[in-house]
Parts: sequence; structure tokens; C-alpha cells
Amino acid sequence: MKWRLVMPILGALATLFGVFLLIRVFQRYEVAEITTALAQIPAINLWLAGALSVAAFLGFAVAEYLGICYAARRCLTFPQTILVTVAALGVGHSLGLAALSSGAVRYRMYSRRGIDLVATAQVILFSGVTVTMGIMVVSTVLLALNGSVIAQLLGMPAPPLIAIAAVFTLLVVGYPIACILVRQPIHIRKRAIRFPSLKLALAQVGTGTLNVLLIGGALYACLSPFTSAGYLSVMTLYVGADAAAIIGHVPGGWGVLEYVMLQFLDEPRLIAGVVTFRAIYYLVPLIIGLAIFLKDESANALSDRPKAVSGKGAASVSH
Repeated sequence: MKWRLVMPILGALATLFGVFLLIRVFQRYEVAEITTALAQIPAINLWLAGALSVAAFLGFAVAEYLGICYAARRCLTFPQTILVTVAALGVGHSLGLAALSSGAVRYRMYSRRGIDLVATAQVILFSGVTVTMGIMVVSTVLLALNGSVIAQLLGMPAPPLIAIAAVFTLLVVGYPIACILVRQPIHIRKRAIRFPSLKLALAQVGTGTLNVLLIGGALYACLSPFTSAGYLSVMTLYVGADAAAIIGHVPGGWGVLEYVMLQFLDEPRLIAGVVTFRAIYYLVPLIIGLAIFLKDESANALSDRPKAVSGKGAASVSH
């Protein structure tokens, strides 16, 4: 089997797995039950979830902006970066295989703004490290504060979880230190990759952590009307589901988040909260992102269209 076929096949299998989980979840409910529960979510919770989602995307845009400055050694304006971020992540979060789907959108939009393929790949890597750092920091804190609950939920003894927390801590602390010590580029397949500066590394850790907390807050705002579980419990389940979705390349974590929340919190009406979160954090950015991308594509197509030759000019050419 050719390697270029592996990722599409994995993506298809992950999608099927997500659909399977969604079917299992929604088989337990009727549409009328979900609709009734949706009407019970207070408006203030919807506004809060929306505001936190907007803040999270702004955080992603900040990380993207820093990544451009790091990789391309030139910066776009921040509004330009916001447009690319919403287009890329709005599509990538929902379609899955984010490095490929959002990467394709990034390359199309960045290439028109003077940023080449290599720099775009470095921006994607920079953003991926930012997200990973955030997940590891929050996971370590949750294991420290809520370790016994996590062990009970996962059916695991404490020592492996302590080991995971220790590894995450070493990676989070070691990354900025490596950025200080390793100043020479690392060559991988004739490509030179250099570590960012200490300031950029610390910004990655801080931005990634804040983004995870904001997204978890948006989810909690949607779920809180239906459960007595606290913010820490919801964050624990969200980070676990998100990590599982990333590892399994399940598009947008579809099915995984729903299954985890309902399995561990055991409140049927929670499905309405998860559906609301999906609409606010995934569906709305997907629609806006596609609109931005298609507008950018159409504007580029119009700019590339050859201009018509005037009658006078045509006559002079013919002679």
C-alpha cells in the first residue's frame, strides 16, 4: 500500500467510527426530547458560550500571528491573520485531519500574501505545538487537582497517571529551555528547522493553555443547565475526549465528545448542551470560514483573469 493512501484511509475509518458513536448516542433520544432540552438553556449561557468561543478563536489568531512572524520573518496584519485563522480552523476543526485540511486552506490563502509552502508548514507546526502545550498544561493541572476522579473514570491505577503528568511537566518545562539552549537549526530531510525564541515559546505555552480553558468554558456554559458537575469535571472529560479525537483523527471529535460526556455524567439532557456547543464552536465557524475562503478564492480568480484587449489595441496588434 502506498503511504499517500494511508492518511485518507485512516481519515475515512476515523469518520466512520465517529458516525458509529453518534448513532449510538442519538439512538437513545427522540428529536422532541432534544428540542425540549434545547429550549431550557438560558440565553445568558448561549451568549457566554459564544463570547468564549470568539475569545478562543482570537487566541488561535494570536498564535497564528506569532507563528507567521517566526516562520516567514515577516508579519501580515493581525486582521489578515484572523481571516486566515477562522477560514483554516473553521474548516479544519470540523473536517478533521487538521494539519491537512486547515493546512490546505492556509497554503492557498498565505501563498497569495507572499508566504511560501515551507513557511506555511512551519506555521502549522508552530500552531500544533501551541495546541499541544496547552493540552499538556491543562491535563497536568487536572491530574493534580482531580487525579482520583480521573483514575476512577478511566479505570486506571494512580501510578500511570502520575507518570503521564510527570512526562507532560518535563515537556512543558523542557520546551522553553530547549529554545534557549538550541540556537542552531535542526536539519530534517534537507530542511532547516530552528527553535523559536524564549518569548515565543512562553507565548505558545500561555496562549495554548488559555485557549483550552476558554473552549472548556464554552462547553461548560452549554452543559451547566443540565448537570451539577463542576467546571473541573467538565474540563477533565473535554480534554480526555479531545485528546482521544486528535489521536484517532476523528473529524471534530464528532461522536467522541458526545459519547464521553453522556457515558460519564449520565444525564440524558446533556445531549442538548453538546449539540448547542457543536453549533456555536464548530458549525458557526465552519460556515464563516467557508465563506471567507470562498470569497478569497473568487477574488483571486478575478484578479488572475486576463484583461480584455480594447478595440484600438487589438487593431494595432493586428497591424
